[in-house]
Amino acid sequence: MLALLTSLAWGSGGPACAVALRELPITIVVAGRCGLAALALALFLRRRIPDFWSRLSGPGRSRAVLSGLLLGVHFILFVAGVAHTSLPAAITLVALEPVAILLAGAVFFGARPTMTQGAGIVVAIMGAMVVGFGSLVVGDAPALGARHSLYGDLLAGSAVVIYALYYSVNRALKKHADAARGALSEMESNLALAAVIYG
Repeated sequence: MLALLTSLAWGSGGPACAVALRELPITIVVAGRCGLAALALALFLRRRIPDFWSRLSGPGRSRAVLSGLLLGVHFILFVAGVAHTSLPAAITLVALEPVAILLAGAVFFGARPTMTQGAGIVVAIMGAMVVGFGSLVVGDAPALGARHSLYGDLLAGSAVVIYALYYSVNRALKKHADAARGALSEMESNLALAAVIYG
C-alpha cells in the first residue's frame, strides 16, 4: 500500500507542478511540495523524530542538512524547468536521474551497475522518450501553457545533476541514520530521516 501511495505521489508531482505554476510562483510551489511532505511525515512520526535527531551524530546532522539543501535546489530547478519548458521535456530529462545516480555511484563509491539496474534504466529512458517524442509529434497542449525552450531544458537537466549529488550525500548519510535508529524500525528510521531532510 505504501509503495502504491508513493508511486502515485511521485508520478503526479510533475503534472501537479505544471497546474500549480499557472497561479503560483516557483518558490511557493516548491515550498508547498516540500512543506506538505515534511508535515505529513512529522504528523506520522511526531514522537520519533526528536528522538532520532538527538541520536544522530554531528556529521550525520551536517549531512542531513546538506541533503535537505540539495533536495530543495533539485526541486527548485525541476519546477523552474517545468515553468520554462514543456512538461514532457522536463519529465524526459528528469527520467535521466537513474543514469546520473549510477554515474555518481561509480565516481564516488566505485559501485558498478548490475545488469538488472542497467535494464531498468533502459526501460525508464525508453518510457521517457515515448513521452518526449509524443510532445514533439503531437505538439504541446496549449491548455497547459506548454512551450519548449533550451533554458527550461537546462534547468531540468541541472536538477538531474543536483539529484545525483543528493543521492551521493544520502548514501553516505545512511550509515549515520542506521547508527541513530535505536528502537525504530528501518522504515521508521528512513521516514524520520526523510522528515528531517524535507523540513
